[in-house]
Amino acid sequence: MILTIKYGGTEISMKKRLLLIPVTAIAVIAGIWTQKPVTAKAADDFVIVLDPGHDATHVGARGYGLKEEELNMKIALSCKAELEKYDGVKVYLTHPTIDCGLPGSSTRECLYSRPDYAKSVGASLYVSLHNNAGMDTSGHEVYYPNANYIPEFNVEGAALAQCISDKLSDIGINDRGIHTRDSNGDEDDETNWYDDGSRADYYAVIRGSKKNGFIGLIVEHAYISNANDASLLGDDNMLALMGQADAQGIAEYYGFAKKSGLRIGNDDIWHMYSDGDIVSDYTGMAENEYGWWMLTDGSINFDYTGMAENQYGWWYISNGALDLSYTGMAENEYGWWYMSNGALDLSYTGMALNQYGWWYMSNGALDLSYTGMALNQYGWWYMNNGIVDLSYTGMAENEYGWWYMSNGALDLSYTGMAENEYGWWYMSNGALDLSYTGMAENEYGWWYMSNGALDLNYTGMARNEYGWWYINKGLLDSEYTGIASNEYGEWYFVDGVIAYDYTDEIEADGHTYVITNGYVTQVKHSWDDGVTVTEATCTDNGIIRYTCKSCDKTKEEVIKAKGHEYSWVVAKPATTSEEGLEEYKCLVCGDVKETRKLEKLQAEGDKKTDNNNVSDKNITDKDVADKDIANKNITDKISSDNKASADNKQIDRSTKDDVISSVNNQ
Repeated sequence: MILTIKYGGTEISMKKRLLLIPVTAIAVIAGIWTQKPVTAKAADDFVIVLDPGHDATHVGARGYGLKEEELNMKIALSCKAELEKYDGVKVYLTHPTIDCGLPGSSTRECLYSRPDYAKSVGASLYVSLHNNAGMDTSGHEVYYPNANYIPEFNVEGAALAQCISDKLSDIGINDRGIHTRDSNGDEDDETNWYDDGSRADYYAVIRGSKKNGFIGLIVEHAYISNANDASLLGDDNMLALMGQADAQGIAEYYGFAKKSGLRIGNDDIWHMYSDGDIVSDYTGMAENEYGWWMLTDGSINFDYTGMAENQYGWWYISNGALDLSYTGMAENEYGWWYMSNGALDLSYTGMALNQYGWWYMSNGALDLSYTGMALNQYGWWYMNNGIVDLSYTGMAENEYGWWYMSNGALDLSYTGMAENEYGWWYMSNGALDLSYTGMAENEYGWWYMSNGALDLNYTGMARNEYGWWYINKGLLDSEYTGIASNEYGEWYFVDGVIAYDYTDEIEADGHTYVITNGYVTQVKHSWDDGVTVTEATCTDNGIIRYTCKSCDKTKEEVIKAKGHEYSWVVAKPATTSEEGLEEYKCLVCGDVKETRKLEKLQAEGDKKTDNNNVSDKNITDKDVADKDIANKNITDKISSDNKASADNKQIDRSTKDDVISSVNNQ
């Protein structure tokens, strides 16, 4: 039978019946036979056929209440069990029970059929197991082939027979020696002769074995007709020892080694052996030339799939064999684990699948404490206590940010609001969008979002696909009626939405609003008396600011510049010793546009020679004082006239000069 298994990802074929281990040597029987057997086959195909002499149909000898065919069967079964402890040996019985395989045949026909059966199974050796009768003697004896037809069988047979005889002697059975026996030589009976004309062996099974190409032996263990031997034969333990002795003699001659480790048994089952015995209490991994295997009660368990441990760690077993192609989850008595290429992988963190679903693994072990996102070949999923939660819809976080999950899976089609432990957020195409500012909807209504987050501080206008709405502390206020503004101006709202169909005036907040199709076209304010912010100067305008008495709205108006008011003003009166100075000066801001000198005053006694001028030699101090008073009166008059003038015209310079000259000449 050929078994196909996986090992290291490769399929190989393994013989379930035979181990491909040759016998390395054949023992030489020291001191007795020095010739090496010539027909011993390689141990991987060495087949031994045991023939329990007689059967329930073709019965054997009787004595002391014993039946030979029953004794022979017990010895044969013991011999078979012992031989099967040796590596590379296959054992068959000519009939596995006491019943005859050819119940309708004659004894002769039955005997002749048994070597033929041995040939059909590829026998290398045929051993017929018997017990003697007829003489009042005791002991064992072994018959082997004569030297005719195939002489080497005689040599090998003698050595083999001696090994078996020695082992029977070791258990206390009298030794009657090893023998050959020729046929009676009746020329009319062709069975008495071999094809080459030589005399044939007497016993049919030895003769038939030789003709079929293998050695045949007969082992007579004891005399059923002898009281002492009969007492031995009546003991099942002794019968078992007899069978074991036969097997040990055969093994010694052929140099068989007892099975050790994982070997194929004669039952076509792989077993764990120790010194030829099946280690029936062993359960675990074991190795042979084909790889590592899982054993249960000492035998390969081809039905086992799961984890198993050896000295190198934990591994995955498929149908009894180490499967280095397996990657996935597996279970042992300590829980669920992650396997990579057949081996426990304690470095793996991520998702894994078993028959119960997808799970989260941390450092190779099932992690039932993990809640969050995880990735497999199908995408990102939400894990709840270590398992995919297909009922979860909401936000979840991974190393790349926050995402929206629908029914446990990443939903890149979702755009809208979502909630986590930190509040409500705006999602765009499944991802948290911190750039979004505007309206968004959830099950509780429409809200205002600032930089991706719910903004409960915002009050004002906001727009969605249905229009402009009034937002009060982050939430659409469907009861609001009044004025609100945006970057486009002021608008009239009714029940939270712009009233595009409204045109009229309304009173609100102490103002009168002129509304046209919902838009505020004019606001009528109640202004105060104003406050001068900047005084007007001769050259610069001033500013006056008015404030609405209801809303603190302000407006500003310009105070026009006053303009200069220039006049000649004595800056330094003239004296008799120094010239004086006059300035053409603004009477408001003091700006001097022009200056001119005043002549010295004439000293007393000085006369003017110019007939056109009035002599001032007689001018007294009183006259000077009167002149100053006159100048001042003229200056004040000019200033007064200038201030009264609507167009602020300057006094003609020639006129002023004439006036001053007349004063000086008084």
